[in-house]
Amino acid sequence: MYGAAYGVIADIATIDERGSFVGVLLLMTDFATSLGPVIGGGLTQGFGWRAIFWFLVIFTGSHFVVMVLFFPETQRKIVGNGSIQPKGFIYQTVFSLIRRRREVRGEKQEHEVPAKRRLRFPNPLACLPVLANKGSLLVILITAINYAVKAALQTSLDAQCVELYGLNYIQAGLVYLPSGVGGGFGSYGAGKFIDWNYRRTVDRLSKGQGAGYDKKSPEFPLEKTRLRGIYLLSTTTVLGLIGYGLTLKFRWHIAVMLIMQLLTGTATAAMFTAIQLLFANNRIYQLCGTLLTDLNMNRSATAQAASNLVRCLSAGGAVAILQPMVENVGPAGCFAIYASIIFLGIPLAWVLQRYGVAWRKGQPMAS
Repeated sequence: MYGAAYGVIADIATIDERGSFVGVLLLMTDFATSLGPVIGGGLTQGFGWRAIFWFLVIFTGSHFVVMVLFFPETQRKIVGNGSIQPKGFIYQTVFSLIRRRREVRGEKQEHEVPAKRRLRFPNPLACLPVLANKGSLLVILITAINYAVKAALQTSLDAQCVELYGLNYIQAGLVYLPSGVGGGFGSYGAGKFIDWNYRRTVDRLSKGQGAGYDKKSPEFPLEKTRLRGIYLLSTTTVLGLIGYGLTLKFRWHIAVMLIMQLLTGTATAAMFTAIQLLFANNRIYQLCGTLLTDLNMNRSATAQAASNLVRCLSAGGAVAILQPMVENVGPAGCFAIYASIIFLGIPLAWVLQRYGVAWRKGQPMAS
């Protein structure tokens, strides 16, 4: 569903407004991941752990019903700009099927009828060729680095903070809120900034050309435009990680720990938004999300699937080594190591900004 959401955004949003769409998407997902532990803690404390799974069955089941009833097909190869009536029940909602049955048979449609499409079995390995694209690969690596560290940071809240501060189930869920709230507002704010910066860049480059300026030209500095601010966000994340580790080591007040969570949550979500957007046209968290979509416009959902594959594997590895590192080097040393991993994304972002245009043009890198 996560990759499909980026595909829908690529279908319905133009490049100069895509940042805001990705920002709203990540705003909701960040809030959801923070509210989940709160709801889970309350259900566990009030009704036992089994209530969590009953809640998930009801919630996801309701979501599925809403999708089947109301969510239309957006794939441009199937419906164009929305004016083409899709063929086949799999591309239509229940209400659209009912409406079509009520139409007068034999009535000619005024819009174009698309060619008949064959139903193909999805190939789970189709996302791997995306990794062969140098620009997309760098975006995915930056995304994976930040996502892996954020996953380890979130995991440590339960593994370290609950025991350190003696929290109950509900309190343990509440400590996830600062990261989610910061991430939500960071994603939304980054989306607005990305759109504003894109329009500003277009205005600056199109002086004297007017409406004749081609924003889709390979010469357009897409990577520099989308990744503006990534170095500041990376530095903020590093400082937040180091501060978080020191807080756990010296057992500072819980408010300090929550502030560190707020800083890192805001910075990583903003970066992810931009990276994901750049990747789709060919949110660190939002910056990356927007860029990924821009780099793979014709296969945005597939590109996101490749990104999900790499970042989830990276997150699994980062979470797996969390407890052994805490036991061997302590929390301060552990999160200092994670902070140094974040720094690995900075040279990758520089290379992407420096050579991204040449890669998209298929020309040799400039000296």
